[in-house]
Amino acid sequence: MEQLLKPDSIVMGMLGKQNVGEKDYRPLTYVLSAEEANKKLYYNLLTHEIISIDLYELESSEIRKYLIENWYLVPEEQDDQQLVDECRAVLTLMDSGPKKIHVFYIFTTLDCNARCFYCFEKRMPGSNMTMETASQVIEYIKEQADGEPVKIVWFGGEPLFNYPIIDFISDGIREKGLQYEAILISNGLLFDSDLIGKAKNLWNVKTVQITLDGTRKVYKRVKAYVTDVGDPFERVMQNIKSLLKAEIRVKIRLNIGLYNCSDMRGLVDYLCEEFKNQENLNVYVNPLFELIEYTVNEREYMYDLQDEMVSKLNQVFGRNQKKEFPDTIANGSCMASGREAVSILPDGKVGICPNITNDGLLGDIYTKKVDDKVQEEFGRRFYWEDKCRNCPIYPDCYITNGCPNKDSVEGCDPIKIQRQIKQIQEKMKMRCRKIVIGD
Repeated sequence: MEQLLKPDSIVMGMLGKQNVGEKDYRPLTYVLSAEEANKKLYYNLLTHEIISIDLYELESSEIRKYLIENWYLVPEEQDDQQLVDECRAVLTLMDSGPKKIHVFYIFTTLDCNARCFYCFEKRMPGSNMTMETASQVIEYIKEQADGEPVKIVWFGGEPLFNYPIIDFISDGIREKGLQYEAILISNGLLFDSDLIGKAKNLWNVKTVQITLDGTRKVYKRVKAYVTDVGDPFERVMQNIKSLLKAEIRVKIRLNIGLYNCSDMRGLVDYLCEEFKNQENLNVYVNPLFELIEYTVNEREYMYDLQDEMVSKLNQVFGRNQKKEFPDTIANGSCMASGREAVSILPDGKVGICPNITNDGLLGDIYTKKVDDKVQEEFGRRFYWEDKCRNCPIYPDCYITNGCPNKDSVEGCDPIKIQRQIKQIQEKMKMRCRKIVIGD
């Protein structure tokens, strides 16, 4: 037997070694297995340990003892979900102390120069943050940060529609003596040499995220910009190159759905060729939430397309991949499940999530108070009792109670879950191969 990934010491500290008794044992629901090079691989998503066992060892009493002691096998009557929930509760308790807010999603405006049909926000022309509100935002950030470094995420609408506010708040934060860096979420169209210079030198922007929906014709149709700029796709491509030249990292988000699936292979091919030597570029694929509304065949097709796109992108941009395996049980999924980030709307209201502008409000920048009850309820884990209980990847899943996306489906998509399991199994095999060859 060989250990391919060490278990999480905190979770193992909670569980301890399981006693070996004269009982009937069964595999823990959250253990995934695979075979590679005459070895049986086991990944325990409760403890996050991975082991490999030579096939001839499987019936060994010593191996069975190890599997019981380390929670790969559990008594028949064991409630596996309760086991995970108890560990998660302890992790939550350990993380429940007072925390300073140090991430601020700031809406400079709710207006936008694009009219994407899938946008979740209500476009509100004229809903710009004022200088008076921006002054209060600076004071709010100073008080919440309490001298610690902060991260600003410029959001909208299209944040560049009201870039003087970015100038003003950036200057104000600097004058308060706070260290900060920024991320800007944009469609990328409004950048020019002056704004890129500001982003680099005044706004301290380290990353710009830009969404693409297809190649030229599809992109122009989906974005439906309110002003005619000729070839918006080419303009955004040139702006991406200029941002990279200024040593600003760019994340390209590829939205995929039935509306653009026939065009996306061409877009991936284009990006891989056009940016293949760029060190500061990351490209990722984002299926739209509407995917669950597709038929089974349509979903299968979309997941196949996503896998194909991700595989090709990883060959070119794979250096920026996420970690192979998480360190511990999921105890949060986004800023709404934590207490270290808030969103600030143009009118000064403070929210728990940048994707929600009407619900999930915690207070405002004027009273400088946060409604702890709203935050706690919003970030609490939600699950479907009848569907989550026996899901093999339950320990690595966290659905926030306040997220509107939880109501878009009656439980998770079983097709997607099976694909996730297959992907994990492939990663297990890859890890085994790496260790065998000494990589």
